[in-house]
Amino acid sequence: MLAVKLQNLDAVKVLTDSFASAKLNATPQTPSPFELACALKNRNILEVLMNSVQKLKMHYLEINKESI
Repeated sequence: MLAVKLQNLDAVKVLTDSFASAKLNATPQTPSPFELACALKNRNILEVLMNSVQKLKMHYLEINKESI
């Protein structure tokens, strides 16, 4: 969330490449990184976060493919 708040695109890319969740809220009162990027209207960060959500879903699918 801090990387999004600082609008540091490189840090956001590194975190999302490490499978950090873009939609995880630390507490119910704080926005998720995705919600924060929407509020800041930073199109580049939103694009990276949206791609990371899809990549995270595919990663979990690959991990749990046998049990599914």
